Amino acid sequence: MDRLEILERMHVVLTGIPAGRVLSYGRLAELAGAPGQARLAAWLCRHLPDPHLPWHRVLSSDGHSRIPDEEARREQFHRLWLEDVPFRAREQVDMALALWRPEDEDEAPSAGF
Repeated sequence: MDRLEILERMHVVLTGIPAGRVLSYGRLAELAGAPGQARLAAWLCRHLPDPHLPWHRVLSSDGHSRIPDEEARREQFHRLWLEDVPFRAREQVDMALALWRPEDEDEAPSAGF
């Protein structure tokens, strides 16, 4: 699978994350069929062509943002707060409660893969 195909799969998974739920970069990569590609998932979220996509629903596995830009990080947590995502601390999402588990739902994200 080439890099473009991995990015396309990650994009499909990203668009499927429901409001109020989050994924880690590593889990996004796994669901796209590219385990070990967390950095590529982070790159995708940082460089998305459509800012309306739910980039804010992807965090590090410990629930913290890894966005270096303070304004963008504040926007990320504000959007998550508006979606009633549970927090452990001011800038830490409770991943145990907020993690999206598509395998527990009727339909997982798919793009024919």
